[in-house]
Amino acid sequence: AKDFGSELILTFWWGAQRVPETDVTLFLHVYDAAGQLVAQGDGYPLAGLFPPRMWSPGDLVRDVRHVELPPDLGQGSYVVVVGWYDTATADRLPAFDEGGDRLPQDAAPVFQFSRP
Repeated sequence: AKDFGSELILTFWWGAQRVPETDVTLFLHVYDAAGQLVAQGDGYPLAGLFPPRMWSPGDLVRDVRHVELPPDLGQGSYVVVVGWYDTATADRLPAFDEGGDRLPQDAAPVFQFSRP
């Protein structure tokens, strides 16, 4: 992940073990130290061109995400989290850490950064 001032650019590799039973959308949220949402980038991988319902088991998808940061983003620490939700209902899919424990809000922290 890179911070270019007004934009975060993150690269993910998604692997398919099976085709999702429902249509799912990726969410990518940026939170400040107080837990307030300051930026987000939701959508299908590959700029919306390759929804997971089109994947086949064994597919490996490189997904570069651009997240615009607010121009008035102040000093402090920020965390980027990622997860998936059912496109029709907005219900988040369960997310677990490597130890098998369910993650808070079904969101996996993937990147932290600070603004001096």
